[in-house]
Amino acid sequence: MVEKEVFMKNMTKLFGIITLVVVITVSLIGCKNPPRLVGVWELENVENGSSFGLVRTFELFRDGTGIAEGSTAVIWKVENNRIFFTLFGSTQVSDYILAGSTLTIILDSRTNYRAIYRKR
Repeated sequence: MVEKEVFMKNMTKLFGIITLVVVITVSLIGCKNPPRLVGVWELENVENGSSFGLVRTFELFRDGTGIAEGSTAVIWKVENNRIFFTLFGSTQVSDYILAGSTLTIILDSRTNYRAIYRKR
């Protein structure tokens, strides 16, 4: 009976390790976010609108998470040349332009309202 318990404990550990490896592999394969977006971004300028309510500083991590204003959790992804930011339970979808160390997020294409961030 003791041998069966030891076998079951070892099988449970093995199953846990295999599951962890699969989850990590799938997570890495699923990361299609451009690596150039990873880093700390600071609001540099706003065109055709107000900076009121805009995030001034945010950091994006490779795994699709991030931090805004030093403490607010962010989830982000890029699909079809659009960037998706989710924070405070709400998702903002915008076109963007990445040129060197400048990230321009087009907040309203009708009015050309843009937030321009510089990578630190």
